Amino acid sequence: MKGRISRHVRTPYDPLKPQSSSLNDIGILCRARHPLRTANAYRLLADFVLIVHFGIVLFVLLGMLLTLIGLAARWRWVRNFWFRMAHLITIVMVVLQAWLGVVCPLTILENGLSERAGRQGYAGGCVVHWLGRVLFYDAPSWLFTMLYTSFGALAVATVVFGPPHWPRRRAVAARVQSDLPEVTEAHKS
Repeated sequence: MKGRISRHVRTPYDPLKPQSSSLNDIGILCRARHPLRTANAYRLLADFVLIVHFGIVLFVLLGMLLTLIGLAARWRWVRNFWFRMAHLITIVMVVLQAWLGVVCPLTILENGLSERAGRQGYAGGCVVHWLGRVLFYDAPSWLFTMLYTSFGALAVATVVFGPPHWPRRRAVAARVQSDLPEVTEAHKS
């Protein structure tokens, strides 16, 4: 290697190219993306958050409807402890946000991602447009607080008047049953 001269040439500054760092040089840090690719990534993430948000709203609304119908029709699955607690916790979170005047974190995340994508409002694709119109509409905040509180009270009432089956009862009963000795014909005599 004696006699070799390094031919390092300095390139002009490019704002889209990441600045050199020791971690970036060895490939640990990601390279900067083209602005359009980044905008598309943010747009896709915002759309994903919107779909998750819509799924949670459906879970709350359909969960309540099916719980009420299921309690009247004596469906066993509507008394599932984990389903009912997940449903109740979700509703309680919405009611608390309404009473405290806090905007839903999913709404904040989606709006932030949409802004980073360069999108204003919900002018995306068809699904995004209609999901946005279903989820977000203008009405006085007191109306939402009243509706959320009523819905939360209904959820608590379903837990009180149609309590879920607690998982410990079944687990303890199964354990006690398995601890009993087997009765055979020889033991009956």
